[in-house]
Amino acid sequence: MENPFGFIEHHFVKNNSFESFEDFHFKLKVFQNEFNNRYHSTIKGNPIELFEKEKAFLIPLPKENIFLPSLFSLRKATSDCLISYNGNRYSVPHYFIGKEVWVKSYKGLKLEVYSQAKKLIATHPIPLNKGNIIIDKSHYKSYSNIQQNSFDSLKHKFLERFCEFNDKELFLDLIKSQKRLNPAYHLKHILSLFEYYDTKDCICVMQECIKYHIFNYHFAKSELQRYSLKTDALSEVKSFAVTSKNVKRSLKEYAYGRNQQS
Repeated sequence: MENPFGFIEHHFVKNNSFESFEDFHFKLKVFQNEFNNRYHSTIKGNPIELFEKEKAFLIPLPKENIFLPSLFSLRKATSDCLISYNGNRYSVPHYFIGKEVWVKSYKGLKLEVYSQAKKLIATHPIPLNKGNIIIDKSHYKSYSNIQQNSFDSLKHKFLERFCEFNDKELFLDLIKSQKRLNPAYHLKHILSLFEYYDTKDCICVMQECIKYHIFNYHFAKSELQRYSLKTDALSEVKSFAVTSKNVKRSLKEYAYGRNQQS
């Protein structure tokens, strides 16, 4: 066929309607099967029978996918084993954390992810809308065990330091639920930050985290700086008040006082 796209446009797309891209793909397959099994006077048979005869003479495709570089886009995997593409996030195997990978959309139906060596490492369906997180649980199979152990270790360290904090268990549970893919990473950075601040200030900040349901390093840092400034200012006032009480001198120290006594 000299003009396959024109044929599809006029005999399939025109006067047709589709509920979704998946619906379009399904109906196109039906149309394709009907067309390939229909008798054509030009070839004296149907296309599917002719294809079976010619199949043995066709050159096989290469085992490795070879695409033009312009079809690929670079993405960097986050600490949660995710990459971002067109408004959605997709998982990659955990050993690609922090590394750059190639991504390519295949017919608008699925996303293919390749290593730097152009080896296929992940395949995901592309959803119709944006804002989704598409996860292949096998990408976290061994990684989740490592992270869980790490979180338990950090949890023990956290409870030792903040044993007097009434909502300590709630704080940890909320980190795990909000940062479900990598809670240990966020807890580690928050604990590292807390090492430089007073325990009471840290507890005040954690209460703010619970109040606003925000559990990340940058929010905790900004709140700690605010509480530290408040504490320093209060200390200066107290110091001044204590010093001012000691500023007392007898009248004898002054000329007026000596004259009065004489």
